[in-house]
Amino acid sequence: MRDGFFYRNLYSLKSIVSAFFRKYWLCILFLSCSFLLGVVTGIFTASKYSGKLELEHIPDESFVAFLCGDKGSFSLFFSYLISFAIVFVIVLLLHKSKLCVFFTFFYIVSRGYILGFTLFAIITLFGLAGIINAIIIVLPFWLIISFMLILISSICIMKNSLIRKYGRYCYESLNIKSVLIILIFLFVAFLFLLCMVYPIIKITIIVN
Repeated sequence: MRDGFFYRNLYSLKSIVSAFFRKYWLCILFLSCSFLLGVVTGIFTASKYSGKLELEHIPDESFVAFLCGDKGSFSLFFSYLISFAIVFVIVLLLHKSKLCVFFTFFYIVSRGYILGFTLFAIITLFGLAGIINAIIIVLPFWLIISFMLILISSICIMKNSLIRKYGRYCYESLNIKSVLIILIFLFVAFLFLLCMVYPIIKITIIVN
């Protein structure tokens, strides 16, 4: 039986989530629209290849290497993790510059572009198996991971803006570090889970 402690924690969690989205909704909306723009652009670009689309055209080189057998699940995970870590470090180091917003915008668009292109490519190249894998594995996992990336990026943009305006003490007083750490942990966890289920794609399609 659920006691008062459970409901108090549930209410507290809802309050934290609600307060978070009220504070960051504009930035989240901007980055989400940027991501959607990238997805549409990726799909449109892939469609321009018509019947000449090949596996090596997919811009996600790590994913292509995985499908071709040049990378394993753990190698793929660390490839993704290192690339995302570099981006996070760059964004955090840009706290004194307004370039943070532009860099994050272009990166989010590029992630959307890669997803859109990859989805169209595997569906075109692998037919029914590609459609199933795209719907069950690629799309849902990357949408979750990308949304977490957007949340983390929104916090970084806000952090950088506050530091430029009011100094580091103002940002630290907001106590947002715990939320950022949780989001990064969830981001890494879903990224790892994605790489662990990717072998399902390899056993359901034939790569020439």
